[in-house]
Amino acid sequence: MPSLFQLKKRTKALVRSYFKDWLLVTVVLIAFSIIDQQEPFHRQFSVNDMTIQHPFAKKETIPIWLCLVLAFILPGVIIGAIAIFHRKSYTDLHNGLLGLVLAQALVLIVTDSIKITVGRPRPDFLDRCLEIYDNAAAGTPVPQLDDPINMLTNSTICTRTTLLRDGFKSFPSGHSSFSFGGLGFLSMYLAGKLHLFDERGHIYKSILVLAPLILAALIATSRVADYRHHWQDVT
Repeated sequence: MPSLFQLKKRTKALVRSYFKDWLLVTVVLIAFSIIDQQEPFHRQFSVNDMTIQHPFAKKETIPIWLCLVLAFILPGVIIGAIAIFHRKSYTDLHNGLLGLVLAQALVLIVTDSIKITVGRPRPDFLDRCLEIYDNAAAGTPVPQLDDPINMLTNSTICTRTTLLRDGFKSFPSGHSSFSFGGLGFLSMYLAGKLHLFDERGHIYKSILVLAPLILAALIATSRVADYRHHWQDVT
């Protein structure tokens, strides 16, 4: 076992060696925080478009905090356990976590940039915009709306503004990209550590490598079931 002095020395060497990499990750995260504050493009829509007439679900199957746990914290814990207890390498631990953080940082900034630029209405957009479902009456829709003659409608008709900004951020799905960013990275990490392609054909290796991708797919599918995203957003 390395002494405490050796660990501190090794840690300092890692910090110096990868300072530029962590600086890049920090810059990407700061850029994401700035981009995320921008107002998304308000795309025109038709009030007769049935794909955006679904009710707004107050409770999500996979809320943001749970997605963070499953797609970031869980992969980090698994990578840490393998690096410390199996590989017994703090360098492997550092590199694995750096890869995970960088992957998710890039996922966040790319996904959010596209969301804001495209401004696609979510499947529950009209309920966000006008509260077309009377929740007190068990989801009875209010009288049918109409577009202007030979024209599309825009967000100026919206009277429910608290949910409007996020209503224009359907494409692509953040939950889906974040899930495959973290769990996809974990899948590739496991494939490398298990030597999946060593031509020995062990089935358990394939199951372990596919498990994170299956979980990511389930998280992505829940977004369609919750009417938060269209199937194209998730795909």
